[in-house]
Amino acid sequence: MDCIQKFLCSGFKDKIEDAIDNIDDVMDNIDDIKDNIEDVLDNVDDIKDNINEVIDTVEDAVEDIEDSANLVKDLVEDTVDDIKNAESLGDVISSVKENASEGASELQRTVSEVVSDVNTIKEGVTDTINEVKDTVEEAKDTIEEVTDTANIIEETVNQ
Repeated sequence: MDCIQKFLCSGFKDKIEDAIDNIDDVMDNIDDIKDNIEDVLDNVDDIKDNINEVIDTVEDAVEDIEDSANLVKDLVEDTVDDIKNAESLGDVISSVKENASEGASELQRTVSEVVSDVNTIKEGVTDTINEVKDTVEEAKDTIEEVTDTANIIEETVNQ
């Protein structure tokens, strides 16, 4: 009888130890899932920030382009006025040169700003794509952790 009781108790003890180990594994998986969810939420915040920055930069680029168009318009108007008011051909030539020089410098500055804005937009979009990729990986890890947890719980119940 002692032998049978010892055998039964030993098997029961092993099952309890296995169940405790499984519970520890489940708790670890739950912690991993919480960490993954926090990472996903951080990524979503980063994605929102990146999108807002891209939108702001696009608005800046549009404004710079509008400024360039207005500059060209003003340059043409000033040149036309100078031609109308010129007293000699020399005055016309001087005015056109001066206006063209001022306009070219301003346009060059504006084009540089637009190029910089476009590079900033490119970086923002690239960062957003990377955040989305990271989020997908985190979601995959979370699914794997949930599946592992379900398997451990099923194994524990079926013991």
